[in-house]
Amino acid sequence: MSIVEYIVSRKKKIVCLCFFSILFLFLLIFFIQINPLILLDADDWTYTSYTRLAIPLWKDWNPCRIYPEIFMSFCSNLGLFFIKPFLNSYIDSLSVAYGMVVSVFVIIYIFRLTKLINSRFTVFGKDVMIISILFLLLHFWSFRNWYTDNDYFFYSKNTTCYFYYVIPNLHNASLVLYFAEDISRLKMSYYENKWKLGMILLLLYLGIFSNLFPTIILISFFSYFLLLAVIRSIKEKTFSWKKMLSENFISLISLLLWSVSLVFEAMGGRSESFEDKSFDIIETFKLLWVKVNYCCNRFCLVFFVIVSILIIGVFFLKKEKRNHVFFKDIGCFTYCVLLCTVFEILLCTKTDYSNIQRTDILFSPVFYIFVIIVLAVAFLLKQYKSINIILPVLLLIIFTSAFNGNKTFLNSNQLNLEYKTCKQLNEYLIQQIVESDEKHLEKMTLKTPVYTNQKDNWPHAVYFGDRISKTLYQHGV
Repeated sequence: MSIVEYIVSRKKKIVCLCFFSILFLFLLIFFIQINPLILLDADDWTYTSYTRLAIPLWKDWNPCRIYPEIFMSFCSNLGLFFIKPFLNSYIDSLSVAYGMVVSVFVIIYIFRLTKLINSRFTVFGKDVMIISILFLLLHFWSFRNWYTDNDYFFYSKNTTCYFYYVIPNLHNASLVLYFAEDISRLKMSYYENKWKLGMILLLLYLGIFSNLFPTIILISFFSYFLLLAVIRSIKEKTFSWKKMLSENFISLISLLLWSVSLVFEAMGGRSESFEDKSFDIIETFKLLWVKVNYCCNRFCLVFFVIVSILIIGVFFLKKEKRNHVFFKDIGCFTYCVLLCTVFEILLCTKTDYSNIQRTDILFSPVFYIFVIIVLAVAFLLKQYKSINIILPVLLLIIFTSAFNGNKTFLNSNQLNLEYKTCKQLNEYLIQQIVESDEKHLEKMTLKTPVYTNQKDNWPHAVYFGDRISKTLYQHGV
């Protein structure tokens, strides 16, 4: 490498580092200042200190939710040990820790998307930055309207669900983008370094043993290539178990682990609680239609339609472009969209119809739609350089549409309360327990808000006092 090439390469790395640093700073501000995560309900105060074995537990309430149930308490401890000494606030230190963790997962997610784009179109610099920003903005823009109270695709209804849904979503989506960048990574022969293979298997283990809803992100992608391999071997009449295992090692291992998780979840306590529920798939479809019809940002839909028309036009008018790897990606990701949608509909019908309207559950198919859209934009950008003229203006319009000053996004707690209100409520609850402890009382009555529309007083359920007191004890408060 010449000195000039070295300087250019180093300059690109510095620009890339600065770009992702700015994105990370934006995400930190969003998840720590604009829409911070904070403990509020009984689940939050339970799982912030809950620990378990990192193996599936037969007949447990959550048999296979290993990842969230070990990671949330780990992040809580990071906040207590490394952030609390500086902030001198128990509640703030946990919130900052959670916001930082979510920001890290989002930035890794965006980074893996840029790597995929570079592998397909060899675009660098400002082009890939613009596409990355577009990809990020789509998550905030798509459902921003009055009907959803400004929902977005990094949202969940409480802090616990961020660890049960949002983080596994981002984790599995990042893995998909990693494998999509180079399909040979699905083969065992790719991993000469067995430590690297071991780390990949660990990430897959955590991704699959997290929550059934996010797992379909991985399984839909792996099943596509496994299906192609089976069809190819049947056509060529060269089927071999040894070859199939070697060339589809990651896919087969993942499907095996997923099968184990399905069996354990089917026999778990949560699954048993849904046994008497009616299976009405029509009701789920109706709720999904309401979500799409009333909640989708109309400008966003118009943007999707325009990009789709342009790509279809290129496909039919320029036959020489049809063999581009981009169109193979379209086929793969469209299959994933369909499989994810069917899976989420069936699982929501079995558990709770209304879940189909949650963005942290709809993330699975929508992730693949977003990837298709940004790959399409990158493809058009590569073919028609003149598109560069309108992209900056388009990004400005999308940004101002997503982050206008009229109303912020939906708050990440069950009651949609402002952070300050949640903090004051938590401090009031903690003060009662601390004062009782200082008086050496063996029993106390914890005064909480009363919710007349909930039989168990959710989100401060009847068992809330036991949960919060155990967590405060474990955290040394």
